[in-house]
Amino acid sequence: MLPIYERAEIAEEIVEQIKIAQRFEKNPLRHDFIAIKRIQKQITQKAKEIGTYQKCIQCPEKCCTKGAEQFLDETYFVYLFLHASPSVKFDVQRALRREHDELCRFVTPSGCMLPKIFMPAPCKAFFCPEMGGLNGNRSYLTQQGQSLNMRFYELGRRLRVAELL
Repeated sequence: MLPIYERAEIAEEIVEQIKIAQRFEKNPLRHDFIAIKRIQKQITQKAKEIGTYQKCIQCPEKCCTKGAEQFLDETYFVYLFLHASPSVKFDVQRALRREHDELCRFVTPSGCMLPKIFMPAPCKAFFCPEMGGLNGNRSYLTQQGQSLNMRFYELGRRLRVAELL
């Protein structure tokens, strides 16, 4: 697997090609992007409702490990770079190039630096056994996380078919 910063560079090239297609309203990926954004919003809303983000920030344990980077492929970065603000894109690119310890490179003292809408599905759907009281929320978020992963997989397939990846 390529280093994470190289995966992001490939994604930037793809983003430029997609932006050109968008100018001519020939973007066959539009429906994929809409579906991904819808699922991301649903997961984010449910996680906010049950207080996942706030509990993670307050917790002394650090569960966000380096291994999370395996979920961040070119397809993820294409989506992020097409939809994130320039400042988020800049922060992500800077984080991709810095050295880091055993924690995920996006972890800061105040939690994940990625806006909640762009956090990868495994991070959003993670459930700490210490949180408790999750009842049916766990299966809901797990299912939504799987749906999101499938949408990213489908988007990646379409990018490969279009010979962008």
